[in-house]
Amino acid sequence: MKSRLPFALLGAVLAAALPRILAAEDEITAVSASVYNGYQRTLLADGSFKPELIAFGEGGLAATASKDPDLEGMSFPQIARTLAPALARQGYVSNPDPEKTDLLVMVYWGGTATDSRTAAGFAMGAAPMRPPPPPPRVIAVGRVRVYVPNNAPASAPPPSPDQGAYDTMASMQNRERDRDNQRTAHLLGYGDAFERASRQPNGRTYLDLVDELEDPRYYVILQAYDFRLLWKEKKHRLLWETRFSIRARGHAFDGALNAMTLAAARHFGRATSGLDRLGPPAGEVKLGDPVFKEYLEPGAKP
Repeated sequence: MKSRLPFALLGAVLAAALPRILAAEDEITAVSASVYNGYQRTLLADGSFKPELIAFGEGGLAATASKDPDLEGMSFPQIARTLAPALARQGYVSNPDPEKTDLLVMVYWGGTATDSRTAAGFAMGAAPMRPPPPPPRVIAVGRVRVYVPNNAPASAPPPSPDQGAYDTMASMQNRERDRDNQRTAHLLGYGDAFERASRQPNGRTYLDLVDELEDPRYYVILQAYDFRLLWKEKKHRLLWETRFSIRARGHAFDGALNAMTLAAARHFGRATSGLDRLGPPAGEVKLGDPVFKEYLEPGAKP
């Protein structure tokens, strides 16, 4: 017996087709881009950018504090193959002929590591963890021995040498942590945003930036140089730079590279206004009118 495709089956078909759409992670790519030496792209009559021919240069994998097999397993050619289509969509086309090449795009990549002091308990904006207080003092008053708690406001003793040493160590570690965060901020392109936020070290913006910087991140840095000037005269003339990164937790580097490249591509060769945070590129799904052919019940003969 012949019948139309049941709506229950139609629902199952649609449910099987949508996981990639619904499962897309709301991961944020942080992008910071700058242009230098008067670099400006040429617009064509149709509003698109005039293509510029590029060659890739291997900047290399930056050393990381911890081993990451996914990161270390990626070769430069693999990374270049991921970057090339995104650059081409922005008008930067790979070219093997040095006589015609406009830009040398140097590629650096790596990952940041979690600050070990965070795990040790030195929370930013909070008092450092302290050892247990020493036992109460004993004071002799005539033949009476009086026990005085160390937190007594009227007669509290000065900090013990051990406590003072601990506070000094905590202060030194917090300062070193600040320096580490500052270095990471400049590496990832957060430098200006971090410097502004640090003027209010207890503010929400600063604390959020610290959390973001201390969470491991994968990053890529692209630096585009005038190829002909470098090739002919051995002079370095930086024209544009883009730094982009994404949270590393829960990701393999190859997937993270693809996601953050797609998000950051619109800023290749253009300056951002400070630090830009971008979600996954918006997609559009159109469901046309369903077209059904005859559906045979199980066991029925055609």
